[in-house]
Amino acid sequence: MDPQPIFSLKRTASAGRRNIGGRAIKVLATPMLVFCRANKDRVTPKKGPEKAIIQAANPDDHVFEVTADSVKISGFTVKDASYGIKLYRANYCNISNNLALNNRKGVYLHRSSNNMITNNTVNSNKYGISLWQGSDNNTLVNNVVSSNE
Repeated sequence: MDPQPIFSLKRTASAGRRNIGGRAIKVLATPMLVFCRANKDRVTPKKGPEKAIIQAANPDDHVFEVTADSVKISGFTVKDASYGIKLYRANYCNISNNLALNNRKGVYLHRSSNNMITNNTVNSNKYGISLWQGSDNNTLVNNVVSSNE
């Protein structure tokens, strides 16, 4: 099953629940500087994660909370949040080429299986990459996880 696009963000101060192309995603953070392009199966920033920065407006919020299957998040910096990228009951997702910095949990999976977590840099978080209850058959490859508590 190919991942579907999440959304295309431009500078905005809005947050809340979004349902894009039949894929629900809850955006609790205020996007600071994101310029993305989306095609059929992915969302990628035009300039890479160092330019596509999403910071939580409130450190108790999440940046991305994915609750749908087959979502791809690639090429973002997610920072200063409770969860940088959280998958909850989300399967067959692809989380790749992201930077997760200064979050309580950088990348967190709960009851989420058969996901690909690849080529991410996860550092200076309390917890780097966490897999919790019912998160089975996930693949983690070429991630750099350092300086987490």
